[in-house]
Amino acid sequence: MKQSLLQRITELFFCIIVTLVLLPFSMYQTAAASVPIPKFVVAPSDFKAVLGSNATVTFTWNDNSNNEEYYRIQYKTNNNNNYDDLVFAYADETTKTFTFPTYMFASQPFTFRIQGYNTSYGYSSNSIEVTVSLLEPLKPELQVSLNPDQSVQLSWTESTPERVDYYRVKRKTAGELYSNISVVNSTQNGYTDKTVTPGTYSYTIETIGFIGSSLSTEKTITVSLASKPQAPSNLAVTLSGNAVHLTWSDHSENETGFYIERQQHGSGYSPITTTPSNTTYYDDTSLTKGETYTYRVYSSNSSGNSGYSNLASIYIPNSDQQPNQIYMLDYFSANSWAVEELQKAEEYSLVTNKVLTNLQQDITREEFCSIAVLLYQALTSEQVTPSLTNPFKDTSDMYVLEAFKLGIVKGITDDRFAPNSSISRQEICIMLYRALNAAKPNMDFNVSGVNKFADEHLIADWAINEVRYVAKHNIMKGIGNNTINPLEYTSREEGIVFVKRTYESFVNK
Repeated sequence: MKQSLLQRITELFFCIIVTLVLLPFSMYQTAAASVPIPKFVVAPSDFKAVLGSNATVTFTWNDNSNNEEYYRIQYKTNNNNNYDDLVFAYADETTKTFTFPTYMFASQPFTFRIQGYNTSYGYSSNSIEVTVSLLEPLKPELQVSLNPDQSVQLSWTESTPERVDYYRVKRKTAGELYSNISVVNSTQNGYTDKTVTPGTYSYTIETIGFIGSSLSTEKTITVSLASKPQAPSNLAVTLSGNAVHLTWSDHSENETGFYIERQQHGSGYSPITTTPSNTTYYDDTSLTKGETYTYRVYSSNSSGNSGYSNLASIYIPNSDQQPNQIYMLDYFSANSWAVEELQKAEEYSLVTNKVLTNLQQDITREEFCSIAVLLYQALTSEQVTPSLTNPFKDTSDMYVLEAFKLGIVKGITDDRFAPNSSISRQEICIMLYRALNAAKPNMDFNVSGVNKFADEHLIADWAINEVRYVAKHNIMKGIGNNTINPLEYTSREEGIVFVKRTYESFVNK
């Protein structure tokens, strides 16, 4: 049956209307199918809180999402069951450190949790809760000991260093209260007390924490007077470029430093520098060409000075001389019987460069003063300083003034010493006797039992006891036929030997 024209037009119109209505809906479905459906943020896992030093806590966690925008860490206390925000972390972070402000200390312990967040769905579910407390530091374990220089060494161990802000070192003596003597930062576990004098001291360490404090057990130690350091030895000098290089051997553990003195040819010794403890070398650059320098070294601590080292001399050549020309000590002029004793005297630091030259020349009053002072220093391990006042008009020699201060010598008048005059054997006996009396005043100076010399009538009344004492100990022997020849002058060689024999006879008495 044929459709009328009107029916066909109506059907076509209907199809057009349906198409226009359904086409937008189909396009919407296609577009919607290409947009991902938002996901929830998965809660972080394995959440931990670890206390660190300086009142810090470090949080760590596992990131279980790829769509978080940030993390929120919250806390609550026993006084407040509601969680408050503490700190935030960026997306993909898995650790965060927080420092507790002091106002929070009283609110501990703290309970923490963490959540992830994105804009579409908000916060994730909560992680597990973790609880921490800021605790007082435990008592440190204190040890005290005495250093070789008689300072007190404190050391301690701390089992809870993360709780420590700093340490207070406290000290007291008998009958006193503790007082603070130092503050030590939390990274140190020791302190040296160099302010002690002989006595008994008690120490304790107060640990100051971010929460509270604690005291160590008390430790007591007795400090005695430090022994003087031993004299350095093996002093040697060499010329190195434009400097004299000095080296020596250190025989002590309790010196506080080494003192270097130098003598320029024809002058007294002068200090040139001080080096720290345990130093065994020095370079002297303040030199003049064509000069001879003699060096000596001693060590020191709070109890006094050591004896001197051996002497070491060196000649500084002019530009036309061979470099490194060492000034040689004059053993060539010595008698064969005296060489070994002269070498011993040098080993004992009982000689100066001057008296070791031209050994057969008469020794002068000034020269014998120098080795008499060295004898005193070797017997006592004490360094002598010159008299502050000089009564003599004809000398300012350091050794003369030191001998005068010790009572070893007097002038030939009130203001004259006659430094360049030769010295007789009886005068040497007097100076040796006085040096011994100054060094060992409690020693027995009895002269009984000494046989009279055949020429004893030549000995001055003011020298008789001294000559007998020196002869009694075989320091100065007769020259034959039971004579002592008291008025004869003495060579440098003999003077050195007399001083050396005196040292060996009395060093251990």
